[in-house]
Amino acid sequence: MIRHTTVLFILLAGALSLVVFGVKYQVQDLEQELKTLSREINANERSIHVLNAEWSHMNNPTQLRRMAERHLNMQPVGVNQLTEWPDFAARVPARRETPVSEPKTPVSLAAKRMTLPPSSPVADRTTDHRRKTQ
Repeated sequence: MIRHTTVLFILLAGALSLVVFGVKYQVQDLEQELKTLSREINANERSIHVLNAEWSHMNNPTQLRRMAERHLNMQPVGVNQLTEWPDFAARVPARRETPVSEPKTPVSLAAKRMTLPPSSPVADRTTDHRRKTQ
C-alpha cells in the first residue's frame, strides 16, 4: 500500500512541478509585455509633452500675427473698417439682379442668377493695401 501512495505522490509532485514551470514562464512573458508597454507609454507621454510645447509656441499671438502677415498677407483691422449697426446698411450696397433671358420652362426665383455687389471695405482684405498705395 505504501508503494501505491508513494507513486501517487511522486506523480502528483511531477504534475505540480510542470504546472509551476508553465506558470513561471507565463509570468515572465507578462512581465516582459508590461515592461514593453511601460516603455511605450513613457515614450508617448514624452511625445505629448513635446507636442503641447509646440502647440503653445505656435498658438502664441505674436507668432500667429507673424505667420498671418507672412503667409496670408493679412493686416490688422483698421479703425475706418469698423461701423455701427445703423450705419451698416448705408455702407453695404443693395443686391441687384442680372437680367437673364427667360427659359422656355418656368424656373423658381431661387434658381435665377444673382450678382453680388463688389465687396465692402469691411470684408475686403486688400482695402488697407490699396489705401496705403494711394
